[in-house]
Amino acid sequence: NEKLFLIGPNGCGKTTLLNILLGKISDFSGDILISGSAKCGFMGQFVAFDDEDRSIIDELLAVSDLSEKQARSLLARFGFRDIDVFKRISVLSGGERSRLFLCCLLTEKPDILFLDEPTNHLDIDPREILEDALRDYNGAIVAVSHDRYFIDKCSTRVLCFFDRSATVFSSYAECLKKEIPTPEPKPRKEAVQRKPFDKGKGPPVITTADRPRGKNRMKERREEALRKERIRTLESEIDLLEKEQLRLESSFSHKTAAEDYFTYAENAERIRDAYDEYLKLTEEIEKAPD
Repeated sequence: NEKLFLIGPNGCGKTTLLNILLGKISDFSGDILISGSAKCGFMGQFVAFDDEDRSIIDELLAVSDLSEKQARSLLARFGFRDIDVFKRISVLSGGERSRLFLCCLLTEKPDILFLDEPTNHLDIDPREILEDALRDYNGAIVAVSHDRYFIDKCSTRVLCFFDRSATVFSSYAECLKKEIPTPEPKPRKEAVQRKPFDKGKGPPVITTADRPRGKNRMKERREEALRKERIRTLESEIDLLEKEQLRLESSFSHKTAAEDYFTYAENAERIRDAYDEYLKLTEEIEKAPD
């Protein structure tokens, strides 16, 4: 029941490794040993259903041996309650489609669950539903994700890609400590020894070397102001991108053009990058000396 998450920068090979494990890529060297009796399930960033005209509850009943009462109870755990279960799949948002797909997938009781960025287009509430479902899942998970909070909640170990290698760590935080080198501390200047006032020689001369802290404080304040301005810009960018994602999600159907899915994927990557920068800047402000 180990839950291994693959993390690292874009383009480092996480999804490629996932596709190799799934048997989608055969052009590689080495061996992959997976039990022949193991049942595998896969959920990608975008999920498809065979019949878009089915209702939510009909889809679950079609892929499982559940009674209608059991199906309603299970769907409620995934956020589908009351008349929501009669919605047609074709009108569901991206987040709703992901929740329904995972619900149906887990009823098949896979031994290994492969996930590729499952929280990409989920808001907070649907994300928590997915997290709870995966924490209760008793099988093994191999997942690709950039979502730090999702990784912290659901992983037992992480496989971190950097410097053309991959290393297993017990947590995301441990990986960050290894991946981000600690800068060498800068040598401190010797404290200025002020001489006592000597009436015979006049007051001591205070040079700019005696008060470097004033310039440092001005620089720190200027840098903090720039960080705050950048944070405000990022907040606006994230808000616009997330609204665009919601618009795209509401338009997704079996007739959606491939270009819209590519736009959605590009927006998701831009949102991840913006959130990463936002969190980094807020942490820098919190750590800045008063």
